[in-house]
Amino acid sequence: MSESNETEGGVGNPQNVLVDTDPRSESVPVGHDDALSLPYTTLPDFNAVVGDLPKMDLATSEATKEWLIAISEATQCLIRGNVYTEAARREDSKWSQFIMDEAGKISAGKPKISPSQPGGSITGESALFKLSSILGTGGIVQVPLWHTGIWVSLKAPSESALLELDRRMAREKVDLGRDTYGMIFSNSSVYIKQFLINFVLGHVYNSTLKDFDTESLRTLISVNDYPTLLWGILCTIYPKGYPLAQPCIANIGTCNHVSKAHVSISKLLWTDASRISDTQSKHMFNRFRKVTVQDLEAYQASLKTTYVNIKITDELYLDIRVPTLDEYIKSGMQWVNDISNMIESSFKESLKGAERNTYMTNQGKVTALRQYAHWILRIKLGEDGGEGVIDDRGTIDNMCSQLSAVPEIMDAIIEQVGIAIENSALSIVAIPNYECPSCHGEQVTGEGDALHRRLIPLEVEQIFFALTKQRLIRTLQHAEL
Repeated sequence: MSESNETEGGVGNPQNVLVDTDPRSESVPVGHDDALSLPYTTLPDFNAVVGDLPKMDLATSEATKEWLIAISEATQCLIRGNVYTEAARREDSKWSQFIMDEAGKISAGKPKISPSQPGGSITGESALFKLSSILGTGGIVQVPLWHTGIWVSLKAPSESALLELDRRMAREKVDLGRDTYGMIFSNSSVYIKQFLINFVLGHVYNSTLKDFDTESLRTLISVNDYPTLLWGILCTIYPKGYPLAQPCIANIGTCNHVSKAHVSISKLLWTDASRISDTQSKHMFNRFRKVTVQDLEAYQASLKTTYVNIKITDELYLDIRVPTLDEYIKSGMQWVNDISNMIESSFKESLKGAERNTYMTNQGKVTALRQYAHWILRIKLGEDGGEGVIDDRGTIDNMCSQLSAVPEIMDAIIEQVGIAIENSALSIVAIPNYECPSCHGEQVTGEGDALHRRLIPLEVEQIFFALTKQRLIRTLQHAEL
């Protein structure tokens, strides 16, 4: 176990990180040729050093080609908008792979599946889960949703379920301006988010929520727990971890080393112990006790950053809150439907194919603030809402569309939503930084920034896509033999 509490490079806040188990292991043998390439820097830091790429001879070195492939794949796992970087470096934070309650450690784990008596029979799904666990091909994982206040037990999806998810998402082409404005928890890729949320919730085997079903989970789970849910389903698919490729970026132009290792996906979830009170840890300690909606309301009300009031101008104030998965999806779908209705009403002949997608993308950009409408609980006009309070969802949506035409206000609101996301983060999926074994260089070298960070936040959605795609390709290739 190691702990870091340092002001990095003399810049920024100390980052207090307690590493109970290093997710990265050199000793675990690689079982196949595929590997997950993960970034060991943030997007701004990578952009700061990528200018050195022309120094490299791209044509003559196989090692350089391997490095370029690893870099290309790793950058896909960088979070857009640099989200969670400030959360990971939050003043007085204490990020850990577990929360220590007076009764013991709290972290994700595998529920025990065994017969009622030694040598007894196991039937049905329990028998299948036990076999998958023994073979290392999948299993059940109990995941703590710290932002919501419940535990969910996730079961590993079948190959056919992953194939159907891939087919459905391949048909979804509309991406409303993500490259321009979108970041995590925005509505820019709402169809994909909806598919993934429904997919994960469809694999919830059990929950501490009393009388739960898929719909009740969707309406109660905080959107901040979306990355944790995706991480949890990856833990069920890869209980023994996955081969890892780590491209060095410390000395671009002189070092093109790619470290080969193994990553334990189950060790990539970190929770800020400084934000968890004794009351909240006691609430979460019993992973089998059933809780009611009223219990969750009390738990979430005790969180410090669930709700915040912000000033945009002297005449415009917003109440920002953390939305649920259901609010997230409904807001995004309403945005897409409004754009579709605009197309139908504006053109005598319906647009189709690429022309329709281009128009929808452009409409998404000019109404970009709608990406974050679900974070806005109410709009107050005048100080303390003296000129009026707007809390109707349809009116809030329309006002977000209108405010998108005022760049300074739109940018200010998006900035404040970004701050709210950072401040409300209790758990993040991240990987500890490392020193290149070849050049011994530190992996974060952005000018004016920290010389190294202990945790690099990861884009779990892209990791999910990369690993499931590799898995399906291997499965289909094997079936053809």
